[in-house]
Amino acid sequence: MPRLVQDLIIQVDPATIFSRAGKCLPLLIQWWEQLEQFDLSDEHTAENPRFTYTYALLGVSIKGEGEVQQYEPPRYLLMRTTSGIRALIELAFEGVGNTTHVTVTADYALPGALLGSATHRPALEQQLEADITTALTRFKQHMESLSETET
Repeated sequence: MPRLVQDLIIQVDPATIFSRAGKCLPLLIQWWEQLEQFDLSDEHTAENPRFTYTYALLGVSIKGEGEVQQYEPPRYLLMRTTSGIRALIELAFEGVGNTTHVTVTADYALPGALLGSATHRPALEQQLEADITTALTRFKQHMESLSETET
């Protein structure tokens, strides 16, 4: 199972980011272009909210489900997708003053039907990693722009 680790520095304190990110989870589509659909169920009532998603990877729509497994504001978020692109996605938030260091770790497995042959795997993995990098950059910009409008 491939592992992706990316670090991000956001010029906003962790409590603010975590609060906004939690509220923005249903709005992932705004900064993650490849998400065609993301629906969070039982967001406020369930201990481990579930979600469904459709992700476009190189023109192929992949449908899946997952759940938030661990939620420890403002330091930690763990999500697991159970179908589609199977993944364990961990977000750790560490604050230094009004700055937050976010570490995103994703262990994932692409669907076998999508891979076709082993020759497709590197291109698909590279594209998925590029998509994640772009989404994180947009997330950072979104968080920092909200902070600027509040000052």
